[in-house]
Amino acid sequence: MLSETTKKAENHSREKFVSETTLSQVRLILVDAERRRGRAYFETDPASAQAPSMLVHTLEQCVQEMIKDVEVKTARVNEVPAT
Repeated sequence: MLSETTKKAENHSREKFVSETTLSQVRLILVDAERRRGRAYFETDPASAQAPSMLVHTLEQCVQEMIKDVEVKTARVNEVPAT
């Protein structure tokens, strides 16, 4: 019984570490994206100070902007006459 509880506690600790590491990496990516774009995605709440639940919305905004940027660049490339 004690060994089973210990094993569960170790698994929980490992899962918590993985979750915190992943969250930290996502935050760093978003902070870098905000730095490159010159402003925060949500002016009142930059990614560096956001609660984990808000990072999901910031990541969604970041991805949407990236998709839009790719679409604009693709359209520009398609406008270039073939030689």
